[in-house]
Amino acid sequence: MPKVSIVIPVYKVENFLRECLDSVINQTLKDIEIIIVDDGSPDKCPQICDEYAQKDSRIKVIHKENEGYGTACNTGIAAASGDYIGLVESDDWIEPDMYEKLYNQIIKFDADVCICSFYEYKGKIFQNKPYLETIENIDDTNTFSIMTHPYLYTVHPSVWSKLYNAKFIKNIKFDETPQASYQDGPFITEVYCKAKKIIGLKDYLYHYRVDNTNASSCNANKSKKLIQILSQWQIAKDILKRYNMFESLKEEFYFQCSKSGYRFYKNIHPKYRKEFFEKWKKFAEDLKEDENFTYKYFNDQRKHFLQCVIQNKYRESQFDKYKSYNILGYPIIEKTVRNNKEKHRFLNIPYFKKIKKNGYTKRKYLFGIFKIRENNKYKKYYILGIQIHLYKKQQSIDFLQLAENQHIQNLAIVTHNYLKAYKDIYTDKEIVIVACGQTLKYYDESPDKIYIGVNRAFNKNINLDYLFIQDLFPEGMTDADNYQGNNCKKFYGILSNHHCTKFAHCKRIPPASVKKANASLYYLESIISHNWPYDISIEPFGEFKSTVFSALQFALYTNPKRIYLTGCDCDTNGYFYGNDGIHKYEHLIEQWVKAKKHIQTLYPDIEIISINPVGLKGLFKDVYTESYLKDHPELKNVEVLKEEKKEALCV
Repeated sequence: MPKVSIVIPVYKVENFLRECLDSVINQTLKDIEIIIVDDGSPDKCPQICDEYAQKDSRIKVIHKENEGYGTACNTGIAAASGDYIGLVESDDWIEPDMYEKLYNQIIKFDADVCICSFYEYKGKIFQNKPYLETIENIDDTNTFSIMTHPYLYTVHPSVWSKLYNAKFIKNIKFDETPQASYQDGPFITEVYCKAKKIIGLKDYLYHYRVDNTNASSCNANKSKKLIQILSQWQIAKDILKRYNMFESLKEEFYFQCSKSGYRFYKNIHPKYRKEFFEKWKKFAEDLKEDENFTYKYFNDQRKHFLQCVIQNKYRESQFDKYKSYNILGYPIIEKTVRNNKEKHRFLNIPYFKKIKKNGYTKRKYLFGIFKIRENNKYKKYYILGIQIHLYKKQQSIDFLQLAENQHIQNLAIVTHNYLKAYKDIYTDKEIVIVACGQTLKYYDESPDKIYIGVNRAFNKNINLDYLFIQDLFPEGMTDADNYQGNNCKKFYGILSNHHCTKFAHCKRIPPASVKKANASLYYLESIISHNWPYDISIEPFGEFKSTVFSALQFALYTNPKRIYLTGCDCDTNGYFYGNDGIHKYEHLIEQWVKAKKHIQTLYPDIEIISINPVGLKGLFKDVYTESYLKDHPELKNVEVLKEEKKEALCV
């Protein structure tokens, strides 16, 4: 019986499904069961589900006719055999340690439900925005109930940012009305009504995608289907009344309904708005004579709308009386400031925007007619979006260097967020970094060690736990993709401009590889000027002219007690390609010297040992295998690696 069952309902998400499944199968909590419910998806989702099930024995796929989200969730929960159950929507993705952290927290407090915080992903431009309402209003030190923390009911009704005790959740069902939508509301309402012990976890562990245009709650959706939100909230209201909690949670309930209901009312196509209004009027009928309702959480706009509904003022409900409107129904001039961003609008057309971030100020003007972009190194002028002049304060400008300050830091944060799960995970362990030097043939795999390979090292007779790939060209990528090792985790780098054209540092190799199971993207770029990052979850990997240094930085980040280097000998007679008269690697010795200084500064307690060194001889502690010494009798008074005793002995 697994510790956690993860239920994933799937329907029409083929563009996002692989990213979702990769994030689930790579959880640090390995004792999991993954139940994928294919709800009759008409695209390639069924094939993708089966493909992943063949690769991972923990995956169980259920194919069924399309009956809707609620039925798919109920089917998955009923099939779950774990002690605890989580839900993941198939267009979202999760942090590697999400279920390990949730599991530890819910076990610690013996709770019915554990709630974490999450990000909203709004596309490549806005990326991840922390959803603050959750983290500000959950307790992670003591269990609570919805009656002691009623404000929680006003927060996003996310069923997926939680872990449930299976015995508790198996008795709660999603609404299975045919073709229904928005069943999250009634489900989470009954969860809150029944849960005696809820515990919070303030970590941001879930990535909630809001840029999927196929999602029913997307702002682009203007269909009549939006009206269904009120039918689901009516079910939720009936649940509250059944548990005798409606009067106590009435303020929170109507505010929660208004958050989505008001937005849907504004978004829906005008030809359906009158019908939506009539549904609203019937839904909120019990407020008409309720003098005790205070609109406790409402802002002016939502309060105005709900009062229009109660008083049957359809025309007024479509406009906001708290702003000055012109004849077209838009504010003549409007200024808004949000998240340190200032926006100005004229007749609802943005004509000025000022953004302050990291010391930079960016401005955009009316219709993009004229714009200036400036920092301490250059100034650009644009007319109608066309660059007409570049003022240089220097004789020449390195555009790659200009990108360093902000572009690289942002890219590192985006691509490296998953690396924080590896911090300090191998304390008191030993790691072996395996490169492709010819001296590697004298080394045999030893148990109880972690193996990290570099580029073509997967071709050697050693089972790798990790593989860092930077400069493999397309002809070698297929074999690398197919390599399994010890369920090998692969990190694909971005090509440095050593291997491609001037601006190709934004490409990755191969483009599809990082979407595959058990693979991630890391960043390696030659313009970092040999900095050594202390925290690779928020900083770029330092570029030291070889992928082996990225593997070394990762190994140090996991904080082992000892790191062995084998096949990293940096000699034209033994390194990577052999003595072909073309590849010279003397420059790598210089980089190893620089790396050693960083290691001594940042990781003084980690011992570095070279196995059968050639070019690295004398740089770190040197040991030799017995098989290597047989072929090199000239070596005297050196330390011999005795793997069976797991120690080095002097001979």
